Amino acid sequence: MPKIVFYTGAGVSAPSGIPTYRDGKDSLWQKYNAEEVCNYEKLNINRNKIRNFYSLLRNEMKDKEPNIHHKSIAALQQEFKNSNVEVEIFTQNIDLLYEKAGCENITHIHGRIDECKCDDCLEKWKYNGENKCPKCGGSFIRPNITLFGEPAEKYYKLKRTLNWFQNGDILIIQGTYGNVFPISRYLEFLKSNGIRLVTVLNNLEPSPYLPEKHFDYIYFENVITAMPKIIQTIKQNLSNSKQEYSIQITK
Repeated sequence: MPKIVFYTGAGVSAPSGIPTYRDGKDSLWQKYNAEEVCNYEKLNINRNKIRNFYSLLRNEMKDKEPNIHHKSIAALQQEFKNSNVEVEIFTQNIDLLYEKAGCENITHIHGRIDECKCDDCLEKWKYNGENKCPKCGGSFIRPNITLFGEPAEKYYKLKRTLNWFQNGDILIIQGTYGNVFPISRYLEFLKSNGIRLVTVLNNLEPSPYLPEKHFDYIYFENVITAMPKIIQTIKQNLSNSKQEYSIQITK
């Protein structure tokens, strides 16, 4: 089964008005010390401040709308719904823009802004404003978000997907600096084992963590202008397997 995998970071949501951690001018990132509200080691010390920060962030994100990136992937998935092509999304983003666009098969590696977790019993649920666990009644409640210094458990699923890549599968990396997860090592490993992927990189600028030698197509530009080109790249490479697809891009 041909597989198309998108691995994305904050850069794909920035055009929708969600500031990135590094460039969040006039955003919550400038009003709060990230080491206090996003640090696992400070969770028990700053639990209320952390909950308050993510409540404000949740409110800031709720009215944001998906852009052409999210909508294009939703269109891809719809186009291939009854085919043998699988389109999967792994995102570091905690926003829900993929869901709003109608995307499926999404893994939020760092958690979701609309979920909470109990540190006592590990129950997870959709945020409802309550500060007690619905299962055990405990009050050690936190956002279901991976904090700095905390393992991101869902990377295991990304690792498994990378390890099962086959010749001709397509990997698109967009909007991430590449320093959180060593995806370049996996690309080197696959190449050394004779697996020939189609690899696409789309960032605003080069990153030392994503060497250009690993990519067949590189677009150093905004995700909005790059997305139609990436869709065309996908179409061209899938057509090499003698299949015809008509992929619609929703603006």
